[in-house]
Amino acid sequence: TVVSKREDKECAYTWDYNEIRIRKEWVVLEHTPEEIELLPYIKALRELTNGTLVLWSDFDILRKSGGGQEYEELVGLKQSIDQHLGLVFHRFIQNTGNNRITIFINNAKVRARDPFLESHPKTTTKKERSIDVRDSNGKEFQVKIKPFVLPYSSNLSSDDAQLLGGMEKLRTGQGFYIYRNRRLIIWGTWFQMRPKGELTKNARIRVDIPNALDDIWGINIMKQQAVIPRVLKNRLKNVVEEVFDISVRQHTHRGRKDDSGDKDYVWNRLKGRDGQYFYEINRDNKLIRLIRQQMTDKDCELLDVLLKEIECNFPSVQFYIDKSNKELQEPELTEERKDSLLQLATEIVEGANQKGNNSARQIISDIMNSEPFCNYQELRTILLTRYCHEY
Repeated sequence: TVVSKREDKECAYTWDYNEIRIRKEWVVLEHTPEEIELLPYIKALRELTNGTLVLWSDFDILRKSGGGQEYEELVGLKQSIDQHLGLVFHRFIQNTGNNRITIFINNAKVRARDPFLESHPKTTTKKERSIDVRDSNGKEFQVKIKPFVLPYSSNLSSDDAQLLGGMEKLRTGQGFYIYRNRRLIIWGTWFQMRPKGELTKNARIRVDIPNALDDIWGINIMKQQAVIPRVLKNRLKNVVEEVFDISVRQHTHRGRKDDSGDKDYVWNRLKGRDGQYFYEINRDNKLIRLIRQQMTDKDCELLDVLLKEIECNFPSVQFYIDKSNKELQEPELTEERKDSLLQLATEIVEGANQKGNNSARQIISDIMNSEPFCNYQELRTILLTRYCHEY
């Protein structure tokens, strides 16, 4: 049931599934003034000059699915309803002018959820631009485009995360945000222009369209679907690339190396923004350098791609969970492992020695000061005995 009041005028209408089922047509019921008088919360509405009251009742589906616990089911849904309304109508709730609205759910005020965190000092905001688009009749209208890149996760407070719907929504929330007359109708999609990635999870692009372009956007009557027009899709590619580039650079910010001693580790621990740490594979690791020396330039390029993908896709969250729960299996020091490392070290020594840049003793020293060989020092004696005598 929806009741609207504008100054001294009131009207109320109801969609009733039972009535629709009986009449077999989509009939809407108009209420008389006497019926309006009996509606709950009507006094609160009449205290306003203008306003709208939405009432939901007779939840037979919830009653059945919740085992008769209809009220408990509704309470459970309140949070998702609150978040949905706060996001879809956030620009009206935030508005300071005449178009500002206030939404309540059972007398609790709905808080605006700005998906761009525009008021955050570390949100990257690009200049708004306009694109001329013609409707199906050839009349020209303007579509406004504005890119945003959210702050790095370490710069987000718990309140910021709550406004975004939780940190887990960062990745799924990236993409275009399409507004029809300032009302959000579709969000969190790149319209198949680019795949969603971890390094682009902070990227957002706001698109404002007028209702006159409903036909070419394919917007349905529920205002919950839209298809980006091909003519506009091609012109947005540069905007997408721009915001992708900013987001990727933000996540791959180069920090300074944390001092880890003289050992040549496979992984570097680097200190980045605001004292936060991140990890990357050590390209200067002796083992990796010796391997690269035996590869062509093309092979080295492919190796770099592989190492980057390993870094970007390391399952850090699951690793932490398994480690905390003591469910992580530590590598076993087996004879098979030793034999495998000895064979690898042998290939490296022989290959590097053929290059003639260093002596066998120096090559062995480099290897044994690097992971994983440094964890198996008994290999040093075997290699020195075999190669220093031979060469």
